[in-house]
Amino acid sequence: MLPLKLIRGTEGQVWCLEQINNTLFCGHNKGTFQIEGSTAYFIANEMGTWSIKPIPGENKNLLIQGNYNGLNILEKKNGVWSFKNKIEGFDISSRYFEFSSDTTILVSHEYKGVYTLAVDLAYTNVGNVKKHTSVSKGSNSSIAKFYDRLLYANEEGIFFLDTKTDEFLKEETLSTIFSKESYVSGKLETNVSEMLWFFTKDGITYVTKEPFTDSYIIKTMQIPILLRKQKKGFENISRINSQQFLSGTSNGYFLINTKDTPQKRYDVYLNAVYVGQSKQEAALINKNQDLFKASDNCIVFKYSVPEYDTYKISEFQYLLESDSNTSWSDWSTNASVSFDNLSYGDYTFRLKARVNNTLQESEAQYSFTIERPWYLSLPLIILYVVAFIFFFILVNAWYKRGYRLEKDRILEKSSRDIALKELEAQKQIIQLKNEKLQQDIEARNRELAVSTMSMIKKNNVLNDFKEELLKFSEIETVAPLVKKINKSLNDKDDWEFFEEAFNHADKDFFKKVKDIHPNLTANDLRFCVYLRLNLSSKEIAPLLNISHRSVEIKRYRLRKKINLDHKVNLNNYFIDLK
Repeated sequence: MLPLKLIRGTEGQVWCLEQINNTLFCGHNKGTFQIEGSTAYFIANEMGTWSIKPIPGENKNLLIQGNYNGLNILEKKNGVWSFKNKIEGFDISSRYFEFSSDTTILVSHEYKGVYTLAVDLAYTNVGNVKKHTSVSKGSNSSIAKFYDRLLYANEEGIFFLDTKTDEFLKEETLSTIFSKESYVSGKLETNVSEMLWFFTKDGITYVTKEPFTDSYIIKTMQIPILLRKQKKGFENISRINSQQFLSGTSNGYFLINTKDTPQKRYDVYLNAVYVGQSKQEAALINKNQDLFKASDNCIVFKYSVPEYDTYKISEFQYLLESDSNTSWSDWSTNASVSFDNLSYGDYTFRLKARVNNTLQESEAQYSFTIERPWYLSLPLIILYVVAFIFFFILVNAWYKRGYRLEKDRILEKSSRDIALKELEAQKQIIQLKNEKLQQDIEARNRELAVSTMSMIKKNNVLNDFKEELLKFSEIETVAPLVKKINKSLNDKDDWEFFEEAFNHADKDFFKKVKDIHPNLTANDLRFCVYLRLNLSSKEIAPLLNISHRSVEIKRYRLRKKINLDHKVNLNNYFIDLK
């Protein structure tokens, strides 16, 4: 193998190497170089040459290149290539572009979208720019031509340009290569031996066409991205011969052979089982052992596929099958798994493998049982049930007692409320009776007052009439009349009427006074009644048919009879008597 040698002047970022008509061009961050042997000739200083393509037609002396600033033309004069002109009217970076006709160019930009440019025949100006809305822009998307068919790839799939409608339609067959899980880049490579190359997470896929039909033949080489170590969006592939191809990576090259080789079958093995109370304490056991204590509920499995090829990746998928779990795990390259805090019961550990994304037929299994903990043993469960039933009976009895007490409390409260309502009703009845009695007393008092005032008025009138008669000189003539007046003033009927009215108003007064002062006469009692009515001496005098002076003497005598202190008012004494 010849030693590698740096071509001076090309230090930096090389974007492409294109061989066109036996001339090798280098697209560089600085511009464009023409490579001859080990020498690089700088032919164009338009920065960032992404790619270089020939122009359709008979003109072999023109090339088109995509740069950071759009599209530019190279021209060959006198056997020397040099920069000719920029195609004005389009300044978007043109990493991916393809001709759909001599004067129609499609440009794809992953952050801006897909454009159709109509250029003039001299390739100096863009007359019209159309942005396609039938496809969306996408990270690491690209455009390429395969058997005169323009294809666009992004994470949504592969699309082809319908020349009749000038719209992109989904290519269902090719879109099956991409999926949401496998998509990493929409980079398409078509410049290799009439083959269309795709780069996915799981491998490299190439597409060819059937010789006599338009059907596609799709084949995938299982070289995962983990091994390829390629920069996304910058994948590349070059042909060495009809079956061997070279793909560059970040740290070297892959030599790819497309010759069909029989698929090798691999077996997956469960190498070891560790059991313990925790992952740190788990100890290696004999795989024939399948019954573990409840405390040994941490289990570690280690497994492998006997494949030692550096470029083949083994992935594993497992299922810890139980009554509550029937879901397989995601695929992983980890060769061990641990399960912590497993509950008691029966389990089956199942293990599958795939090598370079090819599912293997073999499956490893291991069945085991974790015993019940002591507190869930059958005797204790029976004890729990009995205790629960007893507790239920106890709680039920307690609730019944509480219900009964609550019922009694409610009945007692209801009885109290009814009794209170009855008392309230009785109180209202008594109050009504008292009000009626009070009204009767007031009526009798009014009757008594009217009677008293009538007697006083009558006696006053009779006394006045008597005094007028006594002024006559002929006493003998008026004497019978005076006698009748005196008889009227001492009329027992008036007193009996008054006494009856007074007894209705204050029926116990006479009895009280007699009980306290038994030595009082009937006239004294009559005088006491007038005092209880709080009558003055002037008002009493006509009632007793005596003078005012005689009333005062009578007051004095009565005070002595009842031994009343001179400081106590006589009227108040009888008024306050209860």
